Amino acid sequence: MPDHADRRKSVLLRVSPWGGSDVHGGQLRSQQITQLVARALPDAITHVAPGLRSLSYRARAALAVQGAVETAKGISPSEGLFTAFVGRIIAGLHLARGDLVIYDADPRYGAAMARVAARRGLRLVALPHNVEAMIPHAWPIVIDVGQVTRDFGREVGWLAKADQVWTIGCFDRDLFQLCGIDARLLPYVPPAGRAAELAAIRVHRETASPGHLLILGTAHNPPTRAGMLEQLAIARTLRLDHPVILAGYGTEALAADAGPGVTVVGAQSWPELQKLIGGAAALWVHQAPMSGALTRIPEALIAGVPVVANNWAARGHAAMAGLVTYGDAGGLAACLANLPTGFAPPDFAAAEAHFINAMRTLVE
Repeated sequence: MPDHADRRKSVLLRVSPWGGSDVHGGQLRSQQITQLVARALPDAITHVAPGLRSLSYRARAALAVQGAVETAKGISPSEGLFTAFVGRIIAGLHLARGDLVIYDADPRYGAAMARVAARRGLRLVALPHNVEAMIPHAWPIVIDVGQVTRDFGREVGWLAKADQVWTIGCFDRDLFQLCGIDARLLPYVPPAGRAAELAAIRVHRETASPGHLLILGTAHNPPTRAGMLEQLAIARTLRLDHPVILAGYGTEALAADAGPGVTVVGAQSWPELQKLIGGAAALWVHQAPMSGALTRIPEALIAGVPVVANNWAARGHAAMAGLVTYGDAGGLAACLANLPTGFAPPDFAAAEAHFINAMRTLVE
């Protein structure tokens, strides 16, 4: 490899820091990306830009003027504002033509990021966390086909302008590839500290007697909430050999739907979750149609917990030892009657090495 002085400058960029103290899948994915970029490009700058709404009134007023200039070039007022905002961020990083921006992709600013990168001659790597156009954000879920189609077209449009696109899930990769984007897969791997804690759970389970089925997730997420309600309905009609524990942010609201044999414990701290995971006979995951990939699936497998997932929940993942899938209640019963045992933790070393090598190639 050439000397550092001969290599292009690289920046890992996220717009808007993750809010709150609660650690969720999006934060964990960002932590993974940060650690991988540090391994690939030790000289890379990590920059988390403040969100647009956090700027001072004066700064936003100045951006509004710049946004009006952008809008005059034929884009929408919101895109004009976003382009001015992203342009301000990039200008502050003092990047030169040919430098690399690795975008931990906040979808709101994706099109603006691609537009600014093209103008400045920057290389752009995008890491979308899911197919944003296909994520319902309201409950109950109502799909506006026309809106989804328009949003998806815009999403594909800006991703197609990136030099590389890396997805968290197989479904997203395949969908983008069908649209002509050479998308690549970077599966979720827990950050180092969390991976060590999950490995410790696996060791503990060797002498434990797991007893419950664990349903885990954030009920504020519409596809997860829909899946949980289906699970509770199944649990009321299907005779299960294990008690069920439902845990996660917002799950308290589902207590009225829980029948006999189901305990809703609601939001849990990470130490409390570790105990629930360690005592689980299996993680039961059931989702409504979704994109992305559920971080709790590989985490459970690393912890030595078998995962029973419906087809949609598993769709983002390649086949992994310890993960079994079903399409209906009969299939679920068969999976629960034959839970995997003695499986090795998933090995993502090759996928991570592929990403690291690709990043190094871009700056040589």
